[in-house]
Amino acid sequence: MTTRRLLKLLHVCGMAWFMLAAAYVFVFALRQAGVNWWLIFSLSGHGASISFLLMSAYLYAIFRGDGRDPLLAVEHPLTNTQQYMTLYSLIPFLGTLAGVYCVIDLHSAHQTAMTISMGTLGATFVFWVIADPAISFSEMLLPSSRKHRLARHALARAAKEQKQRNREQLLADLTTDEKIRNEQLREALGAEAQKLAALTIKAIEGSTSAGAEAMEIGLHAWQQGGLNCMQRLREMASEICRDRGGRHIDDDYISIWWDGIGQWRHKLVT
Repeated sequence: MTTRRLLKLLHVCGMAWFMLAAAYVFVFALRQAGVNWWLIFSLSGHGASISFLLMSAYLYAIFRGDGRDPLLAVEHPLTNTQQYMTLYSLIPFLGTLAGVYCVIDLHSAHQTAMTISMGTLGATFVFWVIADPAISFSEMLLPSSRKHRLARHALARAAKEQKQRNREQLLADLTTDEKIRNEQLREALGAEAQKLAALTIKAIEGSTSAGAEAMEIGLHAWQQGGLNCMQRLREMASEICRDRGGRHIDDDYISIWWDGIGQWRHKLVT
């Protein structure tokens, strides 16, 4: 078993012992207040469930943090050492030993257990809640820790800015590619747009023979690029019609000719 696994196991045992001591103090305080056992068992059941959930969340956070960035150890040269972590995990048991030392002259079993439990709770609370955060904060004030933290934050900002620049560049590339595709599509559809415009002008002038050829043009556009290609072709034909004689293309002609080709649907105007 590796040292890391031993530290994990030791910390789990210390946490379990701390929870057991806290439960005993809680039950003892209720009994001293005259609370009946049936109510204590009821409260203990709910308390045990909540304690289990909190302990599980705490241990999950601890074990997930096991894979933290090793560079952070530079900012915490003491609290990241194995010796400190061992002491951190042993604190509940050291508090128990202190409680045992204080009950040498006691003869009551309840007082003995209560003193041992209070020693466990007191030592754990003082070290885990007060001393450990104070030590960690003190480490962050060291010149080397501050220098490393500033450099780490600068690298994080640089990485974030680079990521933003990459996104902007990607967006610009996509926009450029879209423009190139539109130009290529415009060139590819130029001849057919000319034909479609001519057929539309003939239809406006009264010709009834333009529909079949217009349908072939629409079918070819659908095969080339789907609905977007057909819509683009219609717009180009409209521009050509305006340039030739100031006429606006009649949407009904193309909508009726192309109705049913691919996803093109004629919209009735009421």
